[in-house]
Amino acid sequence: MYEEQFVDDKKIKTIVVNGQMSGNEKTDLKNLREKINLALIENDYIFFRITGGILLKLEGSYSILDFMCEFRKNSEVIIVSKNKKGVLNQILLTVDLLKKSDLNLKEIVYKNGNSHAGEEKEENGVIEKISKITEVKYREL
Repeated sequence: MYEEQFVDDKKIKTIVVNGQMSGNEKTDLKNLREKINLALIENDYIFFRITGGILLKLEGSYSILDFMCEFRKNSEVIIVSKNKKGVLNQILLTVDLLKKSDLNLKEIVYKNGNSHAGEEKEENGVIEKISKITEVKYREL
């Protein structure tokens, strides 16, 4: 989604991280750190895509949020969410958690996609109010 915003000659890498949903899943943190550090050397930009939620565990009690905080000094966080009624409280909670963790929250992106039966798009006025409350800029795709 963001790659097209960069100059064509930039090298970009996307790394996907999934939190564990059950006790027997485990992420090798050492290998993940090495993968990211290598990608930082070889690329101009790295996108770290998190699926699930930032409070899911990677290893033991160590969460995705804990891992994000390791890179807080030289990174930006972008929240991407479907634009549908019912997600705004999740957005507010996530923004609050990211701010309390001293992470650099750049923006919130609301994706306007194919609506499933019964899903309604949130009104622009409500999204603008959320932007004012959170003091985070937003855009719609």
